Amino acid sequence: MSGWSKGFELMIKKEIPEDSGFFGWISYTNSLTKRNRNQPLLNNTELQAHNELAKNHRVLYQDVSKDYYTNVYDNGNVEVLKKNSKEEYYDLDRTHMFSLVGGWKHKDQWQIGTRIIHLTNYAYTPIVGSELTPVNSVNLYTPTYSNDIRSARLPSYNQIDIRFDRFISTSWAKLDLYVEIINLTGNRIAVTKNLYNTLAPYIPNVNPATGYINQNGLEVGKTKVPMFNFGIQMQF
Repeated sequence: MSGWSKGFELMIKKEIPEDSGFFGWISYTNSLTKRNRNQPLLNNTELQAHNELAKNHRVLYQDVSKDYYTNVYDNGNVEVLKKNSKEEYYDLDRTHMFSLVGGWKHKDQWQIGTRIIHLTNYAYTPIVGSELTPVNSVNLYTPTYSNDIRSARLPSYNQIDIRFDRFISTSWAKLDLYVEIINLTGNRIAVTKNLYNTLAPYIPNVNPATGYINQNGLEVGKTKVPMFNFGIQMQF
């Protein structure tokens, strides 16, 4: 397996003022990570022949060169497999990662701030069609995957948070009373695009369905609800 990665990161920051004023930072990362598995990609006929050999015979010798696998079986057959796999996106590749944190502080009394996040999601190999396969009088639809591995991406993720702090100084401690709304718009994180129902044919954007998780927020029925937090921090 071989691969490479490139990218850049940019960050601009304004420190929290001693008295009153704006503060925050902007961070942006752009990256590209690809790999090549250096493995043979076989069509259906080639795969069937390979599986038949591997199932019924033992490999006596294997030679691994830069471009080929050569297998010698105990029945005298010699199998030559070309490493014809292509470059593909790495599992955890993200093109864009953007984060903005900003707020306003009023002396040592209170502050309000927000955080905005945008993330490109991971790549996957999409289902592009289906083939009718009757099994015991039941019509099943076998999914057909794209020949281009990891050629599509899951939907991007966006999140907006808001927080308000009230500072109180006492003779025995400094108190921070805060309330925050996490994931204001109730966005979900897409984690898969392969929720395929074999009893129905391929339908773009319907079958397969996209699978989501609600990492930051709750889902009540079909309504997405942001997460509300409040608390007190004490510094002695």
